[in-house]
Amino acid sequence: MIAAFLLGAATVFAFAPHRLWWLALMTLALFFVLVLRAPSVRHAAQRGFAFGLGLFGVGVSWVYIALNTFGQMPVALAALATALFCSYLALFPMAAALCGRWVATRVGHFSAFVLAAFYGLFEWLRGWLFTGFPWLSMDHPHAGESPLLGFAPVLGSVGVSVLACMLSALIAWAWPKSPIPYLRRSFAAMILIGVALLAGHQLTAVEWTTAVARPPLTISLVQGNIAQELKFDANSVAQNAAHFDALRARAKGTLVIMPETTYTSVLSLGGGDALVEKLKTETRARGGALMFGAPVANNRSIYNAAIAIDGETTQEYRKHHLVPFGEYMPLRPVLGWFYDNVAIPLAGFTPGAAQQTPLRVAGEALGVSICYEDVFSSVVRTQSLDATLFVNLTNDAWYGQSWAAEQHAQIAQMRAAEFARPLVRATNTGMTTVVDHHGREIARLPWFTRDVLETKVQGRTGITPTTMIGDLPTLLVLLAVCGVAVALRLQSRND
Repeated sequence: MIAAFLLGAATVFAFAPHRLWWLALMTLALFFVLVLRAPSVRHAAQRGFAFGLGLFGVGVSWVYIALNTFGQMPVALAALATALFCSYLALFPMAAALCGRWVATRVGHFSAFVLAAFYGLFEWLRGWLFTGFPWLSMDHPHAGESPLLGFAPVLGSVGVSVLACMLSALIAWAWPKSPIPYLRRSFAAMILIGVALLAGHQLTAVEWTTAVARPPLTISLVQGNIAQELKFDANSVAQNAAHFDALRARAKGTLVIMPETTYTSVLSLGGGDALVEKLKTETRARGGALMFGAPVANNRSIYNAAIAIDGETTQEYRKHHLVPFGEYMPLRPVLGWFYDNVAIPLAGFTPGAAQQTPLRVAGEALGVSICYEDVFSSVVRTQSLDATLFVNLTNDAWYGQSWAAEQHAQIAQMRAAEFARPLVRATNTGMTTVVDHHGREIARLPWFTRDVLETKVQGRTGITPTTMIGDLPTLLVLLAVCGVAVALRLQSRND
């Protein structure tokens, strides 16, 4: 149990900000060894839960900051809520360990690979069930310098995660019990892992999309660095707006992008809103375009929106994938104790439409996501066919100076690589970044600074294999492998 917990905790260092991508391959392999050598299915499940507690207890402990520091939840309740959340997430590696160990006696030498398939399947389920939480998935460490990033446009994020799990399974398969036969296994495993890494490296050079036939767009990304305790303070509205006015005045780009909830007062785009009219006038005067985040009212509903002003045209993107417990309140009769002890502003948003077309701004088609949405490949994919570049507006100030913002920025790199589009992120306190169409970060503003990041971005057209096929082929393979293993195990009970 302790060894499994420590392996889970160590795995966190494979993710940003540490980015030791190779570490995830090793820790997951050792976890597989612990599961397959567990004396019983029950022990294997316990080790899976311990691994999950280590991974999520260390990796997403920043949830506590949002609840206690900014949500004003009492310390004990915030700690309890965080522990319950991490325990829920730990159920998924527990289920994978339970299933993998249960079928191990019937799949023989393939047990490590079947366990890896179960891990990949339950990781996908974690990213889907109850609206999903795919944070710290095994593809994320490979967004950056890992050669496996080259597989992202081909296999998608789920496919990269499963591939990483299978490479860990190779290491587990070769892990020695006795010297001689395992030397041969080790050699074979090293060859196969080397081939996979080399293939991924070669794929990073493939151009899946083509540059649009126009000059690069100059973009100014505004990082307001408004303290979270002041962002929703009614007495600070004017001061916060003045900070953004000053930053916009410095911006040089044709398109100026400001973060999620740049303005926290509810706006109306139907005409007559003083702030919207002021921004329209200013944008026309400077001859460019502007995008910013704000809550927008429409027909008694309030949306978390990205608003784009370009000449006489005003467009909006409405956030579809809302954050449960942050932007809407599910299960209120059951979780009343939670809602009564946390202060969450703007928690009554209505989700936007699932299918929204890119915004046509400054000659580009902008595939927009707001904050947490870019964690979900399926959300970004809906716009990737027509978008020439991706824009994400974020406010990760909720999590203070934790690892959350770094992890979020790394996930965004995976989205850019999957769909071979450049991506720009305008955030309140960081990480404000520019990512190229290969998923490589090429520019960043320092964390918790008030500044403008000036960049040039070349839009791109075309589609990647994963844009066309999505995650379905990978999921079908996982279901087939796991289904056959379960059938063999059930057959053995009937023999």
